Amino acid sequence: MGYRCWQVARLLVERGAQVNRLWHAAALGMMSRVEEFFNASPAPTRNDVSEAFYQACAGGQRRMAEYLLARGADLNAIPSWGKATPLDAADGQDTGRQALVTWLRAQGARSARERS
Repeated sequence: MGYRCWQVARLLVERGAQVNRLWHAAALGMMSRVEEFFNASPAPTRNDVSEAFYQACAGGQRRMAEYLLARGADLNAIPSWGKATPLDAADGQDTGRQALVTWLRAQGARSARERS
């Protein structure tokens, strides 16, 4: 999913691929699977939640982003492997993404350019 191939990932899941990471489920908007991660022991760490939040934003998953932010995600966290914030990851052309970007900004999110 590192290349934003969301449709391909969804097709793989529909054909039986396992979703064994919180960030995978978040990126695909799989709420019931994400809830399973939160109900498991041990619960996800704040870093896990923040990375899942980033991926939910990259996948254009506003409801998922709301859920993860309410559970402690860092609104402006830049993943250790990246250079962009969740707002940067969400930025795109379609209306769903614009709604997510507007919501993130209303929450106080900043882009990496704005953090410098």
